[in-house]
Amino acid sequence: SCLAKVPQHLTVSSSSSLNEGRINDSLRSIDCDHEKDTIKTLIYNLSVTAINGQLMMINLSRRGLSWLHSTAIRNAMSTNPHLSVLKLSYNNLGDRGTAIVAAGFIMPDNTKHPSLTALDLGFNAIGDAGCAALTLHAVAGNFNLSTLFLSGNHIKQKGAMAIGGAILHGCSLSELHLSANRIGEVGVQALARAIAERELLVTSGERQHKTMQKLHLIGIEMGRE
Repeated sequence: SCLAKVPQHLTVSSSSSLNEGRINDSLRSIDCDHEKDTIKTLIYNLSVTAINGQLMMINLSRRGLSWLHSTAIRNAMSTNPHLSVLKLSYNNLGDRGTAIVAAGFIMPDNTKHPSLTALDLGFNAIGDAGCAALTLHAVAGNFNLSTLFLSGNHIKQKGAMAIGGAILHGCSLSELHLSANRIGEVGVQALARAIAERELLVTSGERQHKTMQKLHLIGIEMGRE
C-alpha cells in the first residue's frame, strides 16, 4: 500500500465540508446562506462588516463566487485578526481566486494570520497552481491553520507534492481533506513520505508542531499523470 509508511495514529477516511453553523452576533460573523441575497449584496455586507475588525467566522459557501470576489475576502481576512473559520466551499474561485485568498493569510506586518484555524475551499475548481499558492502563503510556516478542506477540486500530483513540501517545511495541519481529486499514486506517496518524516522530526524533538491526525483521500484517481 502506498500509505504503508504513514504513522499508525493517522486516520484516513471519507471527506466532508465544515459543518454549517451560525454565530448570532452579526458583528462577529458573516453567515450568508439566504437565497434572496445577491452576490453583490453579500460582498458589500462582508466589506462593511469587516471594517469593525471583529469577525470570527465567515461563511460564503454555495454563493456562486468567482475570482472577482476574492479581493473582498482577502481584505476581510487581513483586517480581522480574530477570524478563526473561513468557509468558501462550492464556489468557483479557481486558481486565480485561490491565490488571492491565500494572500489574505499574510497580515500587514508580514506575519501569518494569528487566528485562522479552519479553511474550507472544497469544490472550487482549484488546480495545481492554486494549490501551490495556497501551500506557499497559507500552509508552509503557518502554525495556526489546523484544518484544510480541498476535496472535490482538480488537484493533481504536483499540487499534492506542494502540500507535502509545506508539511516538511513546518506547519500545524492536523486534518487534511483531499478526497475526490486527481493526485495519483505519486501524489499519495509524496504526502505519505512528508507526513512520516514530519512525525519523525516531532518525535525526535526537532519540531514542536502537531502531527497529522486525519488524512481524507477517498475517491482520488490513482492513475499516473
